[in-house]
Amino acid sequence: MDNYKIEFELHPDSTYKIYKANYFFDRVDRNKEPLNKSGKLSEEEFKSIETLINKNIIEKMNDSYGFDSPDIERDIIYTIQLTRNNRSNFVSVNGSANQTFPKDFTDLISHTMSLVNEKIDNAD
Repeated sequence: MDNYKIEFELHPDSTYKIYKANYFFDRVDRNKEPLNKSGKLSEEEFKSIETLINKNIIEKMNDSYGFDSPDIERDIIYTIQLTRNNRSNFVSVNGSANQTFPKDFTDLISHTMSLVNEKIDNAD
């Protein structure tokens, strides 16, 4: 029943933007109330995620994972975009497919999701 979209954008100056919408309940309630939050990560928060990003794992990955078979559900889709020096790398992952990823990638995703959830939970 839930149909969420969560976007997290992080800038080199440690500022961030989070957008979260629940499309199903917004449509049922006929009321759009997405969460828009922006702020600045602490130095410790920024360094921890920067360290994971700087392992350059995204640049070494394929463009997509888990979309090869039409039989696989597409309930959860992750799209990661890393832009540095005017060059972007995209990785799309079908969260319903059974995939194995490098530890650096799963650490980056796990850490980012924890950080985003913390910022959403502490939203005013």
